[in-house]
Amino acid sequence: MNRESEYITVNRASRKELLNFLNACDNNFSPRLSSRVNIEEYSLKLYSKAVNFEYWLFRQLIGMVSMYTNREQNNSGYITNVSVIGEYAGKGIASQLLRNCLEFSKKQELGELKLEVSKENEVAIKLYEKFGFSFFEANEYSFIMQLKLK
Repeated sequence: MNRESEYITVNRASRKELLNFLNACDNNFSPRLSSRVNIEEYSLKLYSKAVNFEYWLFRQLIGMVSMYTNREQNNSGYITNVSVIGEYAGKGIASQLLRNCLEFSKKQELGELKLEVSKENEVAIKLYEKFGFSFFEANEYSFIMQLKLK
């Protein structure tokens, strides 16, 4: 990839771009995203309520980390989405976006971040562990992982 044509933005994507991106990544989720949420409704929720760290190649959204913040109640953040279009996976894009998300969270003085990951998704679990996330709790299908920021 040509570094001059790549850039990271925050909340730049339109709702339609988010929808198209999530549909393109649907099969990369374990289990598929569409088996858990209505992708159109989810894209609207991300567009209107999340902080989206977006990785662009030329004018195409190819990676995204999305988080919600809850400063008022418990000063925490929840990462709801980490995804990269399949052909670009394994190139460090998710790591770059997670770094941006962590920097943002620290600047916002959040105390912790949590996320949920499928027990079967060993690649994602290793990525989150690399950033310092640890296992917090589990259910039948997934782990909740936590990163203390303070």
